[in-house]
Amino acid sequence: MATYGFTYPVRAHFLENLLEITGYRLTPYNQIDDYGQEKTWKMQKQAQAFKKRKSQIASSVEDVVEVADYKGYSSHTRESLSCWNPDSIGFNLIEHVLCHIIKKERPGAVLVFMTGWDDINSLKDQLQAHPILGDPRRVLLLACHGSMASSEQRLIFDKPEDGVRKIVLATNMAETSITINDVVFVVDCGKAKETSYDALNNTPCLLPSWISKAAARQRRGRAGRVQPGECYHLYPRSVYDAFADYQLPELLRTPLQSLCLQIKSLQLGSISEFLSRALQPPEPLSVQNAVDYLKVIGALDEHENLTVLGRHLSVLPVEPKLGKMLILGTIFNCLDPIMTVVAGLSVRDPFLIPFDKKDVSLQYISSFA
Repeated sequence: MATYGFTYPVRAHFLENLLEITGYRLTPYNQIDDYGQEKTWKMQKQAQAFKKRKSQIASSVEDVVEVADYKGYSSHTRESLSCWNPDSIGFNLIEHVLCHIIKKERPGAVLVFMTGWDDINSLKDQLQAHPILGDPRRVLLLACHGSMASSEQRLIFDKPEDGVRKIVLATNMAETSITINDVVFVVDCGKAKETSYDALNNTPCLLPSWISKAAARQRRGRAGRVQPGECYHLYPRSVYDAFADYQLPELLRTPLQSLCLQIKSLQLGSISEFLSRALQPPEPLSVQNAVDYLKVIGALDEHENLTVLGRHLSVLPVEPKLGKMLILGTIFNCLDPIMTVVAGLSVRDPFLIPFDKKDVSLQYISSFA
């Protein structure tokens, strides 16, 4: 028995085509994303870390822009592409594209892929201040994020009133986790936040990075569920061609301490030798950092054998350092406060901030400080 799926054709517009269609011009000044004063310092700090830890893939993707040939395009488009900032999400460009869709394109919902909650929150603030995009008689502006309450998420799937354009700002969870049937237009910023591991500094980090070709195709396909659609990629075609075919496997993007404990608990031999046989083995430095770390906290002895502590840590579903905190908290009869600390370190921000109650929510959150 075979079940065949069907999607309608989706026409892809990359940045060079988008600039030609809309007449929008990029400058060094209109590519500065506005996160508001209270968030600017945070985003600047993240940007500095991103530049320091920029991967070889990101560098190679952005290098292709310098050698790309845009002879078939207007001088205005070529000038815009020459100053395109790949580190920018492009709030102003997204705003311009959405206005173009509302004014000149056929009816249908719009799905905008952003990197995370900060981007969604800041972009929505900017769009709500726009005379067209912020007009509730013409636009229903919604957000889709994993930390949203389920009651808010249900609004995303409802059909808006006649004459109202639904615009949904979403993270990469909208690539596969949900399907919004009335989406006809997709706006793709080309980035997503993913966990990566800095082997040199031995630290994990969650930063925006370029998506893969597979993810870009998946985003594009969101526009072809019920009728032919349009996808606006906010990056040049040459950048898309330089994307990796698929996302890096998690083995190459996350710390290896817990995995190393599992290898030893299953008696699979040397950690480095076992991991070297993977289809895409991690860097030797990443493996050595993980082994050294486990020795420092007492989970492995000097011969890379599991200690008593290591055996207990291997069965706890938390990071080794947090598992050690729980064990020591039990020994010293202070488990309850330690469990609170570990819970706080193990999860994302527990507070939900509805867009329509943002100020009230922030006041309640600050009352806990």
